[in-house]
Amino acid sequence: MFESSTNIYYKYRFIYTLKIMKFEEKNCDSCPYKNSCAEVYRKLGNSKAEPVAIKVILAFLLPLVVFIVALAVSEKILGIALEAKWLAMILSFLAAAAVTSLFVLIVRLISKHFAKSL
Repeated sequence: MFESSTNIYYKYRFIYTLKIMKFEEKNCDSCPYKNSCAEVYRKLGNSKAEPVAIKVILAFLLPLVVFIVALAVSEKILGIALEAKWLAMILSFLAAAAVTSLFVLIVRLISKHFAKSL
């Protein structure tokens, strides 16, 4: 029973994909830039530039991780030190935001320094 239900899913998915492909072909046929568009995608696929995916992930993920860690640490420390939980939460959020901002500033300064030296 499980096998037949997944087969049905894949059949419908295949039909849906074919419909989308036909729709895109119709749009490309009427487009005046269809040849140059394909050339652009071909050139992008053959690009010799170094991949930036890791840099992009680190640029967005690393500050988020720093914020979460700083928030957890400051919440733990301020939760013990302060009686009012709402005050500890607000102060820990502000401390995590300050640590993250400082981290981003330091990373920018380091990256500018290395960019100038190259």
